[in-house]
Amino acid sequence: MSNEEKVKALQVATQDLWLRSLRRVLLNGPPLSGKTTSLLTFPRPLHVIVCPGEQGASSILPDADVLVSSWEFDASLATRETASMLVAAVKERVVEIVRGDYGPSQTLAFDGIHWLYNLIMLSEGWTRKLMDDKAGGRQYAKYHDHFRQFFSRVLGSQVPVIVATCWDGKEAQEDNKDVFENFPGLPGAMAKEILGIFPFTIYCKRSGTGAQTKYIWYLRPVGKIQGVGMHAPRAIAEKFPDQLAPDWKLVEQIVAQVLAERGKA
Repeated sequence: MSNEEKVKALQVATQDLWLRSLRRVLLNGPPLSGKTTSLLTFPRPLHVIVCPGEQGASSILPDADVLVSSWEFDASLATRETASMLVAAVKERVVEIVRGDYGPSQTLAFDGIHWLYNLIMLSEGWTRKLMDDKAGGRQYAKYHDHFRQFFSRVLGSQVPVIVATCWDGKEAQEDNKDVFENFPGLPGAMAKEILGIFPFTIYCKRSGTGAQTKYIWYLRPVGKIQGVGMHAPRAIAEKFPDQLAPDWKLVEQIVAQVLAERGKA
């Protein structure tokens, strides 16, 4: 696309475009916190891309309106060549889905994007020798850029809803390096930058045991849970509770109510 075509492609913001932006969602949290299972609450047809290395896809049973794409892959045997092939395969599958090769998709989901980041690192030349090397640390700008560009294109697509899952991780507070907080489990600066890439970030948590087990979505930061937030006008964000049951339909109900009230004003 030429620069002239890109300028022509610029759009005036509308309510529909705002809704599509809000429907770019990141679910982060520890393993077994209900992230993958809650993907099934998003609109269908749903196409789930299981990032190579992710093992939680057994939580989703494929169905007529739930398509699952996955790759057999042993992360312990990964090389730069295999990582490059897998990253290319994921990108090609995204193109096919967005193009409509498998029929219309209301939701495109990525399960385990922390694994995809690892593959991108390997494809860009990361090795264990760089782990404790200061020069190796500077390489992260390259990994971040590759990862950022990929999701910028995905989130800018016409697919109505895009959602991704990610493990959480510990990040030291900027003013107190002895205190750690929960953010998405991505390397370096991307642990916090990802909150700017995805307009709606939710923290998933499990509490209780046995029949008393509960799964919760956190929509606002609280205590050490900081990897959460939404890009929305304050008047709209304030309509959301601090916590919700893990069901995207509940979010859509709140959004619909808020927009209906604005229409009456």
